[in-house]
Amino acid sequence: MAKDGAAVADVVNARMKDLKMTQTALMERAGLSKSTVREIRGGVVRENRSTHTLQAISQALGWRADYLHKVEAGENPSAEAEPTAEEALKNHIVDIMQTHLGAQTAILTEMNHTLNRLADAFLPKSPDHLPPHID
Repeated sequence: MAKDGAAVADVVNARMKDLKMTQTALMERAGLSKSTVREIRGGVVRENRSTHTLQAISQALGWRADYLHKVEAGENPSAEAEPTAEEALKNHIVDIMQTHLGAQTAILTEMNHTLNRLADAFLPKSPDHLPPHID
């Protein structure tokens, strides 16, 4: 089956535009040379290109590693992005914070119930039982 370099170029260039990513930034994130990135962006197909190349670009653009291989093969892969390391870390931190917030909320709720029980037990029930107001 023929490789579709034009389709790869189209999705890479569109994604870079969406992310406002420069070619230099893509090169750095993917760990590839300027000429390799330029070829991919230009739709050049190389039969001897390393599988790592498209994987690195896919991941640098926030996609799953096999995304561009599927595009190149003429498939219509899911555009679901694999979270970047930074996004995965943020998601993990948010999960931890939500867990701790839930625990703190439970503690505060229990404290509120305890204070209400203490108030019911020790505070006067009606205004008649309040001490006189002193001016």
